[in-house]
Amino acid sequence: MKHSAHKHLVDKPGTDSYRHRRAGAAATLFLTPEEAAFFTDAPEEPELLFRRLFADVDLILVEGLSQEPWPKVVLLPENDTDYLFSLAPETVAAVLTEVPADELHLATDVGIFRPGEVTRLTSFLEERFSLTAARRENEV
Repeated sequence: MKHSAHKHLVDKPGTDSYRHRRAGAAATLFLTPEEAAFFTDAPEEPELLFRRLFADVDLILVEGLSQEPWPKVVLLPENDTDYLFSLAPETVAAVLTEVPADELHLATDVGIFRPGEVTRLTSFLEERFSLTAARRENEV
C-alpha cells in the first residue's frame, strides 16, 4: 500500500469510474486484463480500509503513514538516522540499513538487517508476527 500526504486526483475527470463516483457510487473498481484499481473515499482511519480490503492477508506492507501505531520495517539510509528517532520506539520491529547496529541504540528485540538480507528478514517477520511459511511457499 502506498500512501501520499499530498492530494492527488487518481481517478480522472471524464472517465466512467469518475462519473460513477460523482453520481453516488460508494466505490468503483477499474479492471483491465493486467491490473485492477479500487476507488473509494479515504476513511479517517486507514486501518478500517485495510481490514476491509485485505481481510485474508497475513502482512500488509505500507509505504508512508509512519506515525501510525503499527509495527514497522524501517528502510534507513545512512544519512538520515534522525528519522528513526522520530518514530515511536515500540513500533519499530526491524530496520534495514548500512548503519552499524551499535550506532542505532535500538531495543534488543528489533531486527537489524543489511539491504539484500531478504531471506533473513522474511524469517524474522514470520516468527515475530506468527506468519506461516506454508502460505508463502504456495505463492510464486
